[in-house]
Amino acid sequence: MTAYGFSLELLWITVLFSSTARKIFPILTVMFHTGILILMKILFFDLMLLQLLFYDFTGIRRAIARRLETSYGRIQVLYDGQCPLCNRTIRVLGFFDLFARLEFLNFRRLDLAEYNLRHKLALTIEDLDREMYVISRGQAYIGYYGYRVLAVALPAFWSLSPLLFLPGVSWVGERVYGYIARNRLALVHCDSHCPIVPSANSDSQTLSQVIDGPQQFRYAWLISGFSLVMAVSFAYKVEFYPLTAWHLYAGLIDTGQVTYWKVLGRQPSGAMIPVHLEDAIGALRWDGRYSTRLMQCFDGQMNEKGQLVSKDLGICKKFLSVSGVVYNKKSLPDRKITHLEIQQWLWDFRSHPSDPEHGKLMDRVIVEIESDSTAAKIKI
Repeated sequence: MTAYGFSLELLWITVLFSSTARKIFPILTVMFHTGILILMKILFFDLMLLQLLFYDFTGIRRAIARRLETSYGRIQVLYDGQCPLCNRTIRVLGFFDLFARLEFLNFRRLDLAEYNLRHKLALTIEDLDREMYVISRGQAYIGYYGYRVLAVALPAFWSLSPLLFLPGVSWVGERVYGYIARNRLALVHCDSHCPIVPSANSDSQTLSQVIDGPQQFRYAWLISGFSLVMAVSFAYKVEFYPLTAWHLYAGLIDTGQVTYWKVLGRQPSGAMIPVHLEDAIGALRWDGRYSTRLMQCFDGQMNEKGQLVSKDLGICKKFLSVSGVVYNKKSLPDRKITHLEIQQWLWDFRSHPSDPEHGKLMDRVIVEIESDSTAAKIKI
């Protein structure tokens, strides 16, 4: 399994050069994360879902786009083609337009009289120069309300769109949009990707392209800076999101000694049974990373990231008492427990890899579970 995971990580770079790799490696990655879920109780659902990016769903998207266009028509966005911010906004919207719902029209190149006649509108150059207009199903939406229509139309913003209809949000949105619209020419400078703007020594029909030289290298500076930050984070083992060294849960163990914990339940008969805390608390069902709470039952323990976790019986008590009470509520009568026992084991795996006991018991914490409250009594 280690060889599989290591090889998968090393060979992933081949997706940059091979179409075959782009078909196979995403499937292998999903299998890899499925193994993590089975063996470690850690679900990386986002990383599994991310693998869909490597497959072509163009046919499905086009079929959906044709159905939507037939049912609802296209949404036309009238924008200022001489505004760098507006053009960048259009490029971003176009990127998120998965189902080709939007049609972008530069109003400065539009026969406005013919457009008004065809759509039964009364738009003027002054109106369009002041705010963006979105035309949907024969109705014009201005500024912030136009963006609200776009949020409903673009799948990437569906989770955000309900918030845009909350009371008071439109009042704030109108003012924020108004400020940006009034200052749009000063907020973003033109670059090599920027479309044409009027030249100072030309007539209104002649247009030239303005390129801001230093900004040509901004992407190179951005990537270089990102790489440097990540390298420093890796060297110093920084693990604070979004800065991460990606050491994850692989603690750097040089001695060969592995510390781990067992969670046991004592039944009224005195029998000891293994207890899975994730069966009690639903939030832990797909995330078994609650060992940090168990570490706080003992003094001076290192977590999976190699960081020292201080002893805190208060947090330990709260976590275990709640877990025990909920566990009993969800368990069958013959599985109910009166105590939770957390055992700390130390296994010198390098010296005794075949130890049938898997190490030796070093310490234990016993928590009495009370049936009528979440209180617990700690005995060490």
